[in-house]
Amino acid sequence: MVIAKSWIYVATYWVTRSMVACTSQIRDMKAKKPEQVWSDSTLIAAWELSSLAYKLSSICTHLRRQVDLCHQQMEEKMHQKLLKVFQEVHPDNQDVLGILLATKDELPLKNSSTQHKLGVSEVKDKVVLILVSKAELLPLEGLLLLLERTYDHHHHKKLEGSYEIVWISVSDTWTDSERDMFDFLSNSLPWYSVRRPWVLYSAVVNYIKQEWGYKNDSSYCSIGFTRAYPFSSSKEEQLWDEENWTLKLLLDEIDPVLTTWVEEGRNICIYGSDNLDWIREFNAEI
Repeated sequence: MVIAKSWIYVATYWVTRSMVACTSQIRDMKAKKPEQVWSDSTLIAAWELSSLAYKLSSICTHLRRQVDLCHQQMEEKMHQKLLKVFQEVHPDNQDVLGILLATKDELPLKNSSTQHKLGVSEVKDKVVLILVSKAELLPLEGLLLLLERTYDHHHHKKLEGSYEIVWISVSDTWTDSERDMFDFLSNSLPWYSVRRPWVLYSAVVNYIKQEWGYKNDSSYCSIGFTRAYPFSSSKEEQLWDEENWTLKLLLDEIDPVLTTWVEEGRNICIYGSDNLDWIREFNAEI
């Protein structure tokens, strides 16, 4: 950063000097008669401007390289900071959410129901579940299932207000269509969203991909979503120990008809394959 600042000072001087030279030459050119345009003084002035342009180009190249190095160091430091903050024990979620979400924006969150801009302090005393996905989130069927598992689930009313879901949308490109899709969904779905996910530090996005294993597939809790509160490892183990390994666990209220069939004791065959020809043949045999 010290080296970059020194180059900024040098660049500022030469930019200012070039502006003065250009202003002077424009004024002189306006005052010249047509026959004076190609005089020796004009050629000398043109050579001076060309020299200044070369000087500025060289400074720009050096400064850009130095700024890139600064950004690289900042990203590395941010990554180490993220690693450290997630390994430490905190009295609340503010330090973690602060570095994860609020590095470029003091009001990084958005409430879909009110459209208000919110700070991380809004969820200070709550357990926060991070939902990570692409801008389009999920196909319609998966999206409906996610809503059913969270806000429409009968356990949700028991724990309402105890936790909040924060959606972090991740993209490598952020095209106009992706932004439009994100704006539509973030204004429609009943949870908090990172208001401008495209301004997140790349170190944050890389951390999510590297440390959380995000690979463009929506990541969210899928076992006892609301019953799992307060969402600890011990609570997860307890839930698995309490479960009966039956077809009902597998279906988990995905389809009321299937759940009814299970309760009625019907025979249900579950099968699948990447081979569509085999699927059709199996269907025909059944």
